[in-house]
Amino acid sequence: MLGSLAFAWGKFATMRSVALFVGVILVGVSGHLLAWLTPVLNLLGSLLSGAFAWAFGVAVPAVLAIILIWILAHSWHPKNKAGRLASIAAVALGVMVAAGITNVGLLNGVSPGVTSTVSTTTGG
Repeated sequence: MLGSLAFAWGKFATMRSVALFVGVILVGVSGHLLAWLTPVLNLLGSLLSGAFAWAFGVAVPAVLAIILIWILAHSWHPKNKAGRLASIAAVALGVMVAAGITNVGLLNGVSPGVTSTVSTTTGG
């Protein structure tokens, strides 16, 4: 509830996008919206990969994940302020990480790492 109000009012932009990213990873793709968003992001990733291969002659399966990571890294930098695009990118990348469709090997350990860290710090 507070997150949606913060999004509507445009307050706490960086904390909001970080919380969205971690929250989506913790919830996973068990909800209806996230389960629906996974095939859409997978299709968009394949289309972007095909377009990148057509334009540059090199197939990069992780083009969408790389673009989302760049947006979040730029938005979360201390000298910048995260906007609404950072919140959307955080949700999209969180769904891709939770579903395992990023095609980036380094991101494979993020979802179990976040879950174990939260369970360790909360004593569960």
